[in-house]
Amino acid sequence: IGGNINKAYPHLTVSLSQTTCTVGEKLLPLLSVEGAPEDAEVTYYYLASALKSWAGSSDVEGSEAMPKIDENTAISDPGTYYVYAKTAETTNYEEDRSATVALTVTEPAAASVTRADGTDGGTYESLPAALNAAQDGDTVKLLANEALPSDTYVSKTLTLDLDGHSLDGYSLNVGGLTATSQVRT
Repeated sequence: IGGNINKAYPHLTVSLSQTTCTVGEKLLPLLSVEGAPEDAEVTYYYLASALKSWAGSSDVEGSEAMPKIDENTAISDPGTYYVYAKTAETTNYEEDRSATVALTVTEPAAASVTRADGTDGGTYESLPAALNAAQDGDTVKLLANEALPSDTYVSKTLTLDLDGHSLDGYSLNVGGLTATSQVRT
């Protein structure tokens, strides 16, 4: 008996545990793939939105334009990126690639606001923006070390939670401001 048995194509699906991450956040923990054969090596790649049409182009995979994602990969510029997975050929399966999924990379947030009623008041890229958005009775929490511009004045009653971070450039006589956590300058 003669003939050929064609290899099957896996049906790969890449999933992100979250569709937004911050600059410098490691990518690999956010990724998972379904449909890969057990014995197939899975490699992830990412590319900037301007290069989306290049996805799966093996002549640029692993290059600076389309880097391979490993345990240390983090994106250093904010923007929209596209991620996909590729499996290596195995005894029973052909090489295959998943569809791309979008990942938005943002600047790290500087502070968050929790409303007086305990609801989320959002995250902000600067402490002055969080202070401006906060209302009487809210808590502004630092998410990174910050310096407060000298022209910042708070005329509302707030709690400032330093959360172990440092805040330079302020004094505690700012109207209605209560500081919590250890103050480090």
